Amino acid sequence: MRVSNRILIVEDEYIIALDLKMQLASNGYDVESVSSGNDAIKANENIEFDLILMDISIKTCAVTLLFLNETQTVQKFLNQLN
Repeated sequence: MRVSNRILIVEDEYIIALDLKMQLASNGYDVESVSSGNDAIKANENIEFDLILMDISIKTCAVTLLFLNETQTVQKFLNQLN
């Protein structure tokens, strides 16, 4: 069983992203952060993340959610937003 701890933070507010990154890194996680959904897609192409924390109020994040994980759960969630 592979144990990994790579987390991607998608947050357009710098202070919030920095705070999350510092807290997670201090607990032993390998953390990257980006500020847009498009940057999240690019980052996910290069690194396999175990968890993506995403600010869903960023306009491009809804599209990014569909791209990164096309499960019915995500699709149902996005439909509820409309």
